[in-house]
Amino acid sequence: MLCALRAVLDAEFNVRREKVSHTDDKAFILTCTKMKDAEEPDKSAYDLRPIELYYDQDNELISSLVSLIPPELHKN
Repeated sequence: MLCALRAVLDAEFNVRREKVSHTDDKAFILTCTKMKDAEEPDKSAYDLRPIELYYDQDNELISSLVSLIPPELHKN
């Protein structure tokens, strides 16, 4: 069943956490494992950090994750 599902996919990506060499943080690494009818994109790394958004009507904190741009991708 899984082989048949993979066969009909146009694209497939693998997401894993990997230790960043110069820190204790872990980055999320996105790697293309299958791309039909197009060139596979390069591997990408993302640093996700939690942010607090607001408190709801039950006074529960609503939060989310944001992706930080690695320093080497900042444009001046």
